[in-house]
Amino acid sequence: MGDSLYERLGVTKDASDAEIKKAYRKLALKYHPDKGGDAEKFKTYAEAYAVLSDVEKRRVYDATGELEMTDLNIDEFMASGAIDEFFQEMMEESGMMEEMMEAYGDDVDVKELQASFESFFKASMGFSDGPVLMPDGTTMSAADVPRMSEMSMLEDLGDDLDEEEMAAMMAMMGGGGMPGMGGKGFTEGPPDSVTQMGLYVHSCEGDLVIKSTNEKVPYFNAPIYLENKSDVGKVDEIFGTIQELYFSVKPAGGIAATSFKAGDKLFINPEKLLPLQRFLPQPKGAGGGGKGGGKGGKGKGKGDGKGKGGKGKGGKGKGIGKGKGKGKGKG
Repeated sequence: MGDSLYERLGVTKDASDAEIKKAYRKLALKYHPDKGGDAEKFKTYAEAYAVLSDVEKRRVYDATGELEMTDLNIDEFMASGAIDEFFQEMMEESGMMEEMMEAYGDDVDVKELQASFESFFKASMGFSDGPVLMPDGTTMSAADVPRMSEMSMLEDLGDDLDEEEMAAMMAMMGGGGMPGMGGKGFTEGPPDSVTQMGLYVHSCEGDLVIKSTNEKVPYFNAPIYLENKSDVGKVDEIFGTIQELYFSVKPAGGIAATSFKAGDKLFINPEKLLPLQRFLPQPKGAGGGGKGGGKGGKGKGKGDGKGKGGKGKGGKGKGIGKGKGKGKGKG
């Protein structure tokens, strides 16, 4: 029997409500105890259907990958103070609070930052499908928030916190660092050093499509630079396969994606990188690392040449991150 609820019912993760219902009814007719079927097997199918047929529970399951989380009362959990405590520990133990106070002084609004964190947290667990509040006062779609199942922070909640995981979540929220605190519009200055992240491939829908040459994975929203540390933009989507990773860059003001030529080198602050292993499936019971890779992009790249547009490089299987898959154009 499969490990996931979808596998239990023999459907794909993108199955429609009708397909899920049809699959369950077929199994229920075969295994229902009243029909002489196996009561234990029927129970597992009924359990899967109870979650996947409920819109909100299915969203939570897809986001966390944890069956027990679908019954969590998020309002009671948030009111319990667990997130407040988690946030304070995260800020203090990682040293982020001290760094922010040194950099921004009284301009740091901790309450606004915590409100942003809570909004991000709920969306990452599938408990919210509305706009997510960012540290600079702007909002982003809940669909663009990395899911908790792509990070190991869910199992760290309430236990010893992993500093690298804490930095990763805060980086995803704040653009690779902590810009925009309290809506004041602060931005990061250039880093002390940069390392090569990838090579420019082509432009797509106004973004730069980059082929990674680095063995690590960039933070979502991490700043990207030229070798002289001039700002190019920020990582927007990550897609492709483990062997061939791509990412797109949303250009900064005044930067045109079409101004680059194929093969141009792009750079990143080495502190804005995570080990590839963090996104790979881990053996059951193994410590560290994330709980599995993100979905690969489906490759809807357009390509800049003549023709109908290119095939996307993002495969459906072993892709990394959350990208939609802008693809490598062959047009």
